[in-house]
Amino acid sequence: MGLALAGGGFRASLFHIGALRRIAELDLLRHVEILSCVSGGAIVGALYTLALKRAFERCGSGGITKLDYLEIVDSVERRLLDGIRKDIRTRLLRNPLRVLWMIVSWSGLGAHLATLIDRHFLGASRWPWKRNAASIRLKHARVGPEAIDADAHNESVLGGVTKLVAAGARSATAVLPAAYTKLVINATCLNSGDRFWLSHDEIGDWRLGHFAADEIDRLARVKPLWTCNEDALVAACESARDPGLAVMNSVEYSFRELWTVARLRSVGAGAPPAEWAAAEKSGVFERLGALEDLGYLRAAKNAAKLLGRNAADAKVLAAAADRFRHALVAIDDAMADDLAPPGGKTVPQPSWSNAYGLVEEIYIARMAHCASRTVKDDFDNWTLARAVAASANFPPVLPPYKVAGLFDDWYVSRLGLTDGGVFENSGVQALIDEDCTCLIVSDPGSPFSTRRRSSVGRVWMMHRIVDTIMTGVSWRQRAHVDTLWTTGEIDTYAWIDIDGPSRKPRDGGPVLKTTLDGHAVARLRTDLDAFGEVEIAALINHGYDRADRYLRRYVVDEGDFKAVADVATPPLLPCTLSEDTERIDRILWAGRKRFAKSLLVPPPWAQALAVGAGATVAFLTWWLGGIRVWWMGPWMLTLARQHPTLASVIGYHAGTWEIAFVGGLFATALALEWVNAPGFVLKTWRHRAWVIRLPLGLITDRVRGLSFNLLWLVPPFPLPIWIAVTVWLAACLKYVLITLPFRWMTRP
Repeated sequence: MGLALAGGGFRASLFHIGALRRIAELDLLRHVEILSCVSGGAIVGALYTLALKRAFERCGSGGITKLDYLEIVDSVERRLLDGIRKDIRTRLLRNPLRVLWMIVSWSGLGAHLATLIDRHFLGASRWPWKRNAASIRLKHARVGPEAIDADAHNESVLGGVTKLVAAGARSATAVLPAAYTKLVINATCLNSGDRFWLSHDEIGDWRLGHFAADEIDRLARVKPLWTCNEDALVAACESARDPGLAVMNSVEYSFRELWTVARLRSVGAGAPPAEWAAAEKSGVFERLGALEDLGYLRAAKNAAKLLGRNAADAKVLAAAADRFRHALVAIDDAMADDLAPPGGKTVPQPSWSNAYGLVEEIYIARMAHCASRTVKDDFDNWTLARAVAASANFPPVLPPYKVAGLFDDWYVSRLGLTDGGVFENSGVQALIDEDCTCLIVSDPGSPFSTRRRSSVGRVWMMHRIVDTIMTGVSWRQRAHVDTLWTTGEIDTYAWIDIDGPSRKPRDGGPVLKTTLDGHAVARLRTDLDAFGEVEIAALINHGYDRADRYLRRYVVDEGDFKAVADVATPPLLPCTLSEDTERIDRILWAGRKRFAKSLLVPPPWAQALAVGAGATVAFLTWWLGGIRVWWMGPWMLTLARQHPTLASVIGYHAGTWEIAFVGGLFATALALEWVNAPGFVLKTWRHRAWVIRLPLGLITDRVRGLSFNLLWLVPPFPLPIWIAVTVWLAACLKYVLITLPFRWMTRP
């Protein structure tokens, strides 16, 4: 079973809480093996994974009861609500020093968002000298002991639960087998335009390549072979031909590793290993070495690793063989016939065995070429908060989350990650990639609303076009899942959308009757700001109700989990709302707005207070100097007249030589970027030690950022300080005039 928590800001997070609670009551959470999350769903997924990890450590190998899962959901809800009430979006700009640092450096809001998520959701310390120790590393977000094979353990969970339930062991306190849930966080990579995968055992994407935890040590060991002297590499390759091993720089390498890298570097590797002679003659290395999308090679490598283990299960071998052949065909038909001749479509042939090691060695060599020299440290230092922030880095409010490392400078000097919903908002693709046969998708994405008249103007037209594209992606993804179900590739699925038809279980059991306006709930804002208590309760109840209907209909009644689901627990809304439905509807419809929502909520005197406060701020802004000098005000001008030195600083203008220096620096940075100087230098002088140690792409990026920052020398000086203070004041006023009144007016 795979569970996908789609994106949509805090609206999605709250909807997922209600869905998780009903899944726990039906005792289906113990079957979830893959948890795929996007954006707001990633926050819930991270909290749930950490709570589940603690529960497994507390309960040991005995298992977790249904009450334990309900307590896990309770703890996730408490931590989530505490963080939502902090108004994360406004806090991003309520630190003037942080805003100033973002202006004068290459750091963006994404790094600050990771800090806030780590502090207010994941429990890290607010003090800088304690934060690193408290931050959860992504590699530690693994549920279950590392010594136990999670796949082998999860295969026995469904059958074990079925036997115990048949024996009458079903109860809230019964200890039943539970799956080790794997967390997958999805972001979008702007370098490749593909889905960026972040989990405890793998980081990367389809085009650029993936770094696997069980391969990271080997990648770090093979990396020096790409930067060593060519003659030394050829000599080591020849010395390792007979014994099969050679030592370079105190590191032991196999002949296969040395020959593969030498062959891909085209430095005269000599005769290949005997088992690879046929592949060498057919040009396999040229085709796989020039392959741009490393995802095809990764798919073949993963299947080859499984086939190389000689698993006893015939079905597993047949599926792996079919996948291996299919991955090679996707690369090149003729090459697939050379490496894995079609003799049996679903049974691995003896002639394929030589291809397994060849594909794996080429993939490792190519990934080592693309990896940074510090790839192991880069992989180990990825925190869970950084992964969540990258997935929730929604554009255009937040710029791309910038990452230096993982990949070598010549390949990717700076990784740009943005919201996972840009590529695919539901998160279901990760479940399909992990071969889940039962899919549960909690999708609180906004439904496409029709308009009486079309948008006027280019700005609104582009906004409408983006909404149309995102809606099309969502519908195509859902149609793809339905096709997989129709063709029998998956057994069952439940797509729990926030707005759509209300399903009824076929067992005739009771269903909830709520007075909530589902259309108004579905159109609440997708943001990371503070939500009112009525909005919180409405979203949790709505997610609970939708999950109850769809799960009992498609997973229990029509799916394979009827024998193990606890349908005896009747549905009961988790949150209590006022009986004043008119007031609730007014609050929900006002919640669509990001900035004017406090003006749309009764009572009238509170609306008048908000309008009066805004008018007072506008009057004070005009009185302190008007629009022309709004960043200074008369009091600063008076101070400048009394102190000539300060006046000369404020009235500073850049001279001719300064403008020439800044312009030349900027032009040099653009020229270096345009001619791809890092790649040219590395290709021409790749054997020189100074080129190996010099991160040219990163230096180019810093020079370009520095040149933009030096342009702030124009008056008034220093302009970044005025901008930082202005942004800080605007964020504080927004919190006081909009967030606090809205929370007060929407209390239960």
